[in-house]
Amino acid sequence: MTKRNTEGYRTKQKAAILSLLEAHPSTHYSAEDLWIALRERGVQVGKSTVYRALEQYVEKGLVRRFISDHNSSCYQYAEESPADASLHFHLRCTKCGKLYHVSCEHLTSLGMHLLSHHGFSVDYAKTTLYGVCASCSDEPQD
Repeated sequence: MTKRNTEGYRTKQKAAILSLLEAHPSTHYSAEDLWIALRERGVQVGKSTVYRALEQYVEKGLVRRFISDHNSSCYQYAEESPADASLHFHLRCTKCGKLYHVSCEHLTSLGMHLLSHHGFSVDYAKTTLYGVCASCSDEPQD
């Protein structure tokens, strides 16, 4: 895990928010989820502080924001550079709700095909394909 320069005024609460995201880089959190997780860890933080910190970290490129179902936002620690992060699709399992990031040359080719043959530029940060993940596919059917 690499530490990045986060410049600017940092409170213990803001540092705890980033630390939690950084410790779970593959997890997507809503602001409410983060607030609950921090409180469970004994960090006294207000919801408004969580929202403000997330906005600041998104602006600095330390955290990525994704629009999930019903136009709500979820956040994830940005392990990759912003250029790397923009070229992947998202897969959402309709059974468990898990969101996967998929960097795949076939999907990237699809994006390039749409641009070159149809003049359509894909917004990868907002592109989500829905289906059933492997874990849920293996579960016995009711």
